[in-house]
Amino acid sequence: MIYRTFGDDELRRLLDEEKNHPTDEARFVSLIQKSGGEDRDVALAYAEENKKLVQELFNNQKLTQKIYERAKAILDYFLTEEERVFPIPVRKIAEKLGFEVVERDFQNEDEFILSERQKELGKSAIARMQMREKMIGPNAGSIAGTIFVQKDLDETSKRFGIAHELGHFVLRTVNPIGLLYIEEACPGLYAFVKQREFLANEFAYALLLPYEMVCDEKIKYQSYSINLPIDYSNWIIHLRDLAQMPEYHVVLAYEKIKLLNMYYECENTESSK
Repeated sequence: MIYRTFGDDELRRLLDEEKNHPTDEARFVSLIQKSGGEDRDVALAYAEENKKLVQELFNNQKLTQKIYERAKAILDYFLTEEERVFPIPVRKIAEKLGFEVVERDFQNEDEFILSERQKELGKSAIARMQMREKMIGPNAGSIAGTIFVQKDLDETSKRFGIAHELGHFVLRTVNPIGLLYIEEACPGLYAFVKQREFLANEFAYALLLPYEMVCDEKIKYQSYSINLPIDYSNWIIHLRDLAQMPEYHVVLAYEKIKLLNMYYECENTESSK
């Protein structure tokens, strides 16, 4: 079969022709079902457009790779090889980075009580960070601070909250910090949030479920015949207990790791050509 390739201008023209038709569900289904005949050019143009989606998926993993690399650098710098095991000692890392972890009651202390607008949006704070620049002493100019976590959370949620706040610190877009900088409170699971919250979550995944450690654990897990065939739910529960993370976040973190693995495999394929 001979496939025709299209330049950007021609692609745009063919797809724009489709846009001139009603964009209802029936029209879209008709478009994706086309293969040849009089509509061959449109069908080929549609397939070419889908190739761009595949490339976009690949490009998006570059961001994930950078965040995972930053988390790995922190783990490698602050933890010995013996300490780089599950569960990751996130409180120790916070301390090494200059942050004190304090448990507080966000619901009943005035400085943490959410505004009415935040309540309307369904936000329920689980952690919050204060950063400040050290002004005197041998570490003058460096950042220190406090991570507050809701005291009545279970330990897995506290660990995730600490890692999330460290994500705000590592991925911050504000510098220098000055005398005091207060991050917005980290919301619970169900709030609609800004992109910076997703980035902080991604850093928390990278810190608590490091890519290489998960890959090694997967090989080990698969080596036990009792675990075969691999059941996804059991594997997630295994990671949850190992990493001491909320199960909801383990699911999301593992999907990130699968995408990152795909990215590395594609990179290796390209480099070997």
